[in-house]
Amino acid sequence: MNWVIALAIFIVTYAILFTEKIDRTIITLAGALAIVLGSSAFGLYNQPEAFSSIDFDTISLVLGMMIMVGTVQRTGITEYFAIAIAKHTKGRVWLLLITLGGFTAIASAVMDNVTTMVLIAPITLSITDLLGLSAIPFLISESMLSIVGGLSALIGGHSVNIGQLISCKLISFCRHENRLYVIILRKGFVKEQWIYS
Repeated sequence: MNWVIALAIFIVTYAILFTEKIDRTIITLAGALAIVLGSSAFGLYNQPEAFSSIDFDTISLVLGMMIMVGTVQRTGITEYFAIAIAKHTKGRVWLLLITLGGFTAIASAVMDNVTTMVLIAPITLSITDLLGLSAIPFLISESMLSIVGGLSALIGGHSVNIGQLISCKLISFCRHENRLYVIILRKGFVKEQWIYS
């Protein structure tokens, strides 16, 4: 019964989000409030338990990332990098995919995946807009390579969970994971070159 209430609230919240008639922030907060009130009304858990389960570390991290990205975008550095990358690749789509994907994978090995994507997505959108290309293949490639890059070291979210489960040290983890990482990157880049060259 608990999951039925949560699922119903989740579906209704997303259905209203998809209409795009009400501001997303209001809908999201209303959905969260509905979960708390619904859970309290049906005795699933009380309000203090609900509020104590909020992860303020994650909220602070995401807020900090958004502030950082907003500040960086105002400087115009994303457009600068977009123009520099577009000039370097000379408009060749497959080389652009490899450059952006490789940067995303390497950055994800040393930063959180979400942070990397929040930083690289505006650059990608600027480049594809400049060259008149669809951003979808670039963003899909970057998101996949971000996950692969995050798994190559004990820094990204998924790899930290794996490392904790198997009680593995950083050097040992990198030694084993990076073999797979290189194979996946190579296969991904070859496929991108075959599709977009």
